[in-house]
Amino acid sequence: MRLNTPRFANVKSILKAKKKRVDAIKLEDLGIDVEPRIVIEEVNAPQEREGGVLVENVDELISKLQGEAKVI
Repeated sequence: MRLNTPRFANVKSILKAKKKRVDAIKLEDLGIDVEPRIVIEEVNAPQEREGGVLVENVDELISKLQGEAKVI
């Protein structure tokens, strides 16, 4: 077998899988506890953001980044 070559299922295996029975098992039979452990105490909306500013050209953008935002 070569690396990265997909293996395709043959028709016989697909038909066998269709006929196979699927058993449903309850969680209680497995002994699994499904009680929620997280309690939501409070939900707050995020803070309102200020509106953005449209710039006309690259020079204005650079001046705003250097002067107001102090990024560059």
